[in-house]
Amino acid sequence: RWPSPAMEAVLVMLPALLPGVPPHAAPPRMSATRAPKEVVVVGGGWAGYTIADALSASPDVHVTLLEARPSTGGLAGGWRTPRGRPVEAGVHGFWREYRNTFATMQSVGLDVQEVLTPYTPSVLVSKAGRVATAPVLGSAPGSAPGSRPTSAARWLPFSPQALLAKVAELLPPPLDTALLAEFAPGSRLNAADRVSAIGLLPAWADFGQEERESWLRYDDITAEDLFKRYGGVSARAYEDLVEPLLHVLPMGPGADISAAAALSCFHIFALQARGAFDVRWCRGSISDRVFTPWLARLEARPNFTLRAGLKVACIAQAAETSGAGAQLASWADGGGSNVRDGRAAEAVGEDEAEGLPAAHVSSPPPSVSGARARVAPVTSPRPRLEVRVEGGEELFTADAVVLAVGATAAARLRASSPVLLAQPSTRGFDRLRGITCVAVRLYLSPASYRTAGLGGGAFDSTLLPAQVASAMVASPVLVAGPAIGGLPELRETGFCVYDLQRLHPELASGDLAVLEVDFYRADTVAELPEDAVTRLALRAASAALGLPASALPSSLVVDAAVVRARRAVSHFDPGSAKLSPPVTLGGGVYACGDWVDRCGHASWSTEKSVVTAKQAAAAIARDLRLSSVDAEVIPAAPDTTQLLALRRLARSARAAGLTDAAGLPVPAPWASLVATLS
Repeated sequence: RWPSPAMEAVLVMLPALLPGVPPHAAPPRMSATRAPKEVVVVGGGWAGYTIADALSASPDVHVTLLEARPSTGGLAGGWRTPRGRPVEAGVHGFWREYRNTFATMQSVGLDVQEVLTPYTPSVLVSKAGRVATAPVLGSAPGSAPGSRPTSAARWLPFSPQALLAKVAELLPPPLDTALLAEFAPGSRLNAADRVSAIGLLPAWADFGQEERESWLRYDDITAEDLFKRYGGVSARAYEDLVEPLLHVLPMGPGADISAAAALSCFHIFALQARGAFDVRWCRGSISDRVFTPWLARLEARPNFTLRAGLKVACIAQAAETSGAGAQLASWADGGGSNVRDGRAAEAVGEDEAEGLPAAHVSSPPPSVSGARARVAPVTSPRPRLEVRVEGGEELFTADAVVLAVGATAAARLRASSPVLLAQPSTRGFDRLRGITCVAVRLYLSPASYRTAGLGGGAFDSTLLPAQVASAMVASPVLVAGPAIGGLPELRETGFCVYDLQRLHPELASGDLAVLEVDFYRADTVAELPEDAVTRLALRAASAALGLPASALPSSLVVDAAVVRARRAVSHFDPGSAKLSPPVTLGGGVYACGDWVDRCGHASWSTEKSVVTAKQAAAAIARDLRLSSVDAEVIPAAPDTTQLLALRRLARSARAAGLTDAAGLPVPAPWASLVATLS
């Protein structure tokens, strides 16, 4: 039998022999009574790794993970420049309510405290200048309830700040954040501007995060209409507070973002619970810190295979539906990676990005806690599937196929895959859109001295120019809205600026300053040549920091890397919720990712990818009758006491008919006045 006793002993010991990989339980023993089912997972990001890990915990299945690039990790992957310096496709945050993401990291043997930085504050900037610094409000793991790992801990007990902290504890999010945020001295926002946001409370309380009816109702209007026409948010509050967050969270202008997506996104990242806006960052490349040890764990299992450098061309029903296990029909020299001269070709989806280097449940299954994914009905017996790859004759035969790719990549696969074209759940895929992001990493000549005593990061010093370091004294992270500095290339583009020496240990003690500028909705930026993108990143960072362009001259650049991810990030425009499929597409094909089952579990981004991967694993386990699949989903944070009270009022108002013709709460009384003044 496979594995033999001797080989099994080696497999058990293998993780302990690999540096940096903690030992785990014995790998699953392949069933001796029946041939294992075969599952092919397309895509090697958070969703792909999560479902591969969940399924391969079962001895009843063999999992093959197909990744288009030679490296894995999807948009979270990383690599090294020719000079050996680390680069990745953008810096990714981990918010406090990423419960399933943190649990998954721990389950694969990672120490979250070692992998991620402490929670950091964020500085918010609009086209009018610096707006505020959002504090860290939540409790650190293991700390006493209500403790705040912020400068508030240093406030004198009878100071005004301490009194504000006491009052903030009685308020629901995000009013607590607004009260404790340190607004910039020159901020143009007055008390009336901040109070105008109260008009959003009826919609926030009315919108059910895990209710399909709510999603469809609010999906028909834009976020801009929600905030202005219904909420009565003042023009200044919208431009200075709302716009920057829309451009870096759902990553688009309010006129092109669904109100449902905005409510969901803001709820999860800011409103869900005290400290929901608190964010931490990886202490280095996610590829190195997360995916490399995760892959070692997976490859120690006899029922897991990674095939990198293979881009899937189509999925169809297999000509032969009998036989057991997957059959590799033929081998092709080379493979299907879309690569020229060490650099990837034009990228149009999550499985590719220009600038990158060449490229479980018992039967019956237990219930999955948290919001239940929508699952299409399954018929039996099911035909087997063939997965063909580009660039050769190679194909894989499987009992189930999982699309763990982005929305636009799934749409391209549907167009060439008969089995997907036949499924009603995929009919809207051709209308799915993607957002273009551009990540710029800049290695700069060091300042003549290291600036120390800086706040907010994992490390407190930097080699950035002194005036730049001083402008980033409160936090190593700056969040900027569109139209910063009047730069025409940034008219609809938001971005974030990171001082990576204060976040990454590998860079903290280095001899170069390291600045990252990540642009969102960056179609115009993506069309610029690399040196022009580099110059724009320096100008954008200077403008956002309120400094002249001379503060960051291009002559400082020692090394640079530009990654263009064209239409690679899910775009949640009006009407997109109607196109979001369930985890079971039908025909033996499943899907997971942040664009899947939007009306289900209240989560976003990486957390949504992990959750839907678990839900898809549960569906496959049920359909293929697999044992021991690890598919437990942690429910989203419950509503706060204050929000529950508001929801009761919202239900009463809806029952009393206090809605408009669109079925939404009536606009705030001052909304029409604000619109007239605007």
